[in-house]
Formats: sequence, structure tokens, C-alpha cells
Amino acid sequence: MAEEGQASLGYIDVNLNEVDAWDGAVSLVNPGEYVMRVTDVKKGQSKAGKPKLVLTYEVVESLTEGNEEMIGRTVIQSQSLDFSSDAVKGRVKSLVLALTGELSKRGGFDPDAFVDQEMLCEIVAETYSEMNPLTQEPIEKNTISIIRERPVSAADIPETEPEPPPPEKSNGRGNRGRRARTS
Repeated sequence: MAEEGQASLGYIDVNLNEVDAWDGAVSLVNPGEYVMRVTDVKKGQSKAGKPKLVLTYEVVESLTEGNEEMIGRTVIQSQSLDFSSDAVKGRVKSLVLALTGELSKRGGFDPDAFVDQEMLCEIVAETYSEMNPLTQEPIEKNTISIIRERPVSAADIPETEPEPPPPEKSNGRGNRGRRARTS
């Protein structure tokens, strides 16, 4: 109902009875391997009140065939800074080394140095269930995660092919080799 002095929006005549409610969650970037550039980094706080970084990335190159249309898309990823866990320390170290190539002498890092840096990474899709607060029914949600961060220079390392077997040792007879004896 409109407040006094405001015009009513009126009734919107559409049949929503035959469609499923949708919460707007989408996977903006297909799973695959990418070169990503950090465009922004901010400090934040998790729902539990723990410190975190919020990194904004832009896809600058797809290394996965068929995902070229992902170039230019944005991905926002949170990274915990709750260093009470060695797993979190390891994830942060991978991120720092992928983006800057080094830690400070004391082992720390400056997150502002991440901006405009690029890294190789993989994006994976995950599905999880969550309780709908309105209907109290479980709903399935999709999310994407950035994993396996590594320096862009890692892409420049050519894949090594197996070494060919060494040539057979010559017996001094040229191409004739040994003659077979027949009896």
C-alpha cells in the first residue's frame, strides 16, 4: 500500500505460480584454468567476526578451451586471515607467492601489492545445501572457488616430453649388425 501522497505502483499481473523461486545465485565464470588479475583488495570481517581479505579478480585469459567468453568477467573471493589454522596460513602463502613472488623478511605481506598483479589459478564449482529462512526447506546453492594459485611464469615452463631412448650401441659392423646363424 502506498504512503499518503505517493502514487500506488498498482497490481502487477503475472502468473508466478508455475515457476520455482530463484535466489539469484549464478556461476559467473565456468570451471577451468585462468590467468586472473587482482583489481581490488579490501580487508573485511567474516560472519564469525574473524578478519578476512576480499579480493576482486578479472579474468584476463582462459587456458581452458571453450571458456574464452569468460575473459573480462569478475570474480570476488574472500580469504580468511584467521591464522590460528595452518591450512589458512598455507592458503595465504600460496596466494602471496602467486601474486608477488615473495614474502617480507619477517614472513608477512602487503595486500595492497596484490593490485594489478596476475596469477594462474583454477576455478572449481561446488554445490551445497542451505536452509531457506522463509520456507524452512533446504535449497541447493552453487558457488565457485579459486584454487591452485601459482605465478603466471609457471605457464611459461614447457611441458617436458619423455626422453627418447638412447640409440643402441654400435657393434662396429655398421648397419649390418650381427648375422644370424642358421644350422
